[in-house]
Amino acid sequence: SKLRKKINIVEHDLMQRTYENIDYSKVPSLALLKYKKAWIRNNEERYRKYLEDVASGKKTIHTDTVTVVNLIKALETCKPYQQLDEDTSATVDLMWANLKKHPTKYLVCRDGSGSMYCKNEYSSVRPIDVADALTLYCAENNSAYKDLFITFGDDVQVVRLRGEKFSDRVSELRQYDDCRTTNFAKVFAAILSYAEENHLT
Repeated sequence: SKLRKKINIVEHDLMQRTYENIDYSKVPSLALLKYKKAWIRNNEERYRKYLEDVASGKKTIHTDTVTVVNLIKALETCKPYQQLDEDTSATVDLMWANLKKHPTKYLVCRDGSGSMYCKNEYSSVRPIDVADALTLYCAENNSAYKDLFITFGDDVQVVRLRGEKFSDRVSELRQYDDCRTTNFAKVFAAILSYAEENHLT
């Protein structure tokens, strides 16, 4: 419509296939994720150049309305060990790097068991998506337990995330799928042991 064209809504250019008119630095974060395949399919060279410019600091990427769960869902990691789509990962990784973050004091005990992958009729977001979002956010922003989380199950481990990129860390998390009952006594013992070894007490 004339109104859509006037206010420069990105869907107008998508419908008209005028991709050369799109300024990706002005596209809202959720729209950038939603149409990620369209950018690569129809405007690959310009979009890849935009991502390079964001990575180098020449351009910005919107992250004001995106959540960590949105980023995880965009990666489409439906099962453990599933290979991530590189084009999607590039966008998601840059959004994560530019996402506004706040310090936290939480160390997450993450449940990665099979039941966490169940879907329901009301939402596409699964329990595992929320668990991973909380785990990654807290691990990133906890200075005392930086990059750490605790595994779910009887064999409790304090695990350090090694991946430099957000997408790599999601892949790391999906490797921990112990489905046994959590031993909370071992969880607290593991926290205390780590704190004592690293002089945090």
